[in-house]
Amino acid sequence: MTRALRNCLLFSINLLLLPSQSESAEHYCNIEKNAGGSYYIRNSDEFIIESSNDIYFARPVLAEYSNFKFDARDLKSRIDYTIENIGRGKINLRELLKEKYTGTHIFLTGLKNCNNISSRFFLHEYLNSAIQVVIRNDNSYTGYLTELFNTPFIWIPQKVEGIHQTDAGVGSDCISFVIYGKRRQNYKIPYIHPGRIYNYTDNVSGEFYNQSEGIYYNKKGERVTLKNIRRGDILFFKAHVAVFYEDRGEKGLLDKDDLIIHSIKTGAHISTIENSNYYNLPIQILRWKE
Repeated sequence: MTRALRNCLLFSINLLLLPSQSESAEHYCNIEKNAGGSYYIRNSDEFIIESSNDIYFARPVLAEYSNFKFDARDLKSRIDYTIENIGRGKINLRELLKEKYTGTHIFLTGLKNCNNISSRFFLHEYLNSAIQVVIRNDNSYTGYLTELFNTPFIWIPQKVEGIHQTDAGVGSDCISFVIYGKRRQNYKIPYIHPGRIYNYTDNVSGEFYNQSEGIYYNKKGERVTLKNIRRGDILFFKAHVAVFYEDRGEKGLLDKDDLIIHSIKTGAHISTIENSNYYNLPIQILRWKE
């Protein structure tokens, strides 16, 4: 078995079977000695990378990409990365990344005169020189979703070398994003079309809610409260799915200023419902089955 294949298999096995820690920890990685590895930690943990050679930070260009062959917009399937030399020696990732610490980050060595790289699965293509550090807010469902911060939107992510692009932290579309968090919690949910999400959820609302002047109403004309809506519930816009995150508008009501976490346009991020690009569509509230 080649080293590349061995690393790829280890990566696919470890992706969903990671031990959780109750206390904060400090982690260390020498890039040359651990090339091809993926490291999953919490935001409360520290991570130090080291190399005696120049270390490069591969930042994905957060745009829309597509694996759909007949995409009329002619979007690219290979993800663009900008390459930044961040020096050599020991580097504290929290100090480097600051407020963008949470998410997926790729570092590598051995490059020369390279400012840009395009790839469908960066870590696999650079197994002998790159590592991936994946940082989540916490061990909750929405916490695992934050691992996909700093990854782009990919319409219809696919398997590359036997590993799904979303599982590998390459990128996601709206439905693969919301499923990713459950898969990280070891739920056996396949990547599916948005319309099939009903097979894995309960319908909490029982109907679609419509908004008027920023407030959502049920069919009886009553304002929708958050009494039966909680963080982690799915907001199904028919053409888009997102995850309810936080009450930020009128207290206790479902409205345009409430926060959701989803993948769209520039990739995974938190936004208000109003800025979801689907604000004018009715929404239904779903909840993952236990």
